[in-house]
Amino acid sequence: RAWQTLQKMLGVLLPADDPDAWRAFWRRERTRIALKPRPPAVGRTSASFFGVPIEGVEVAFVIDTSGSMKEPVPLHTGASLSVGEPGKGRRTRLTAARQQLLGAVSGMDPQTRYHLITFATEALVWNTKPVPPTARANEALTETLAKLRPHGNTNLYDALAMVLEPGMRDGQ
Repeated sequence: RAWQTLQKMLGVLLPADDPDAWRAFWRRERTRIALKPRPPAVGRTSASFFGVPIEGVEVAFVIDTSGSMKEPVPLHTGASLSVGEPGKGRRTRLTAARQQLLGAVSGMDPQTRYHLITFATEALVWNTKPVPPTARANEALTETLAKLRPHGNTNLYDALAMVLEPGMRDGQ
């Protein structure tokens, strides 16, 4: 990780396993290296959605609610995989999506805003105006997610078309 960070910061393409090359570089360039100040972190968070970092000031979450979301999600339990949550019954794909979305929104930068779009046979926009990650908005999101039930077919195309509509991007 240190090697990757040095490459990014300095733009130097030296092998990770050649400390002599790095030492020579440092001796030669240390007085000329000036790091650029970090840009302000507007819209950057430590939040992620299924491992994808959330960056930006306006985010659209697109959640599948089709019948396939009834399927159980395997859980890693040490040396083996099992299905469901111990003591809590089945954990479905939709349950996992709900949990990931709530975790992502609760970790978002306060200046970031989000939209929720769900899709099955038809796509549905839950909020055309972007929502901030406030406690009140998170309560409303939790209630909305609790109402979602897996049903119908998978129509991702309509959901993506909605996300790309100018009104959605402009918060209208």
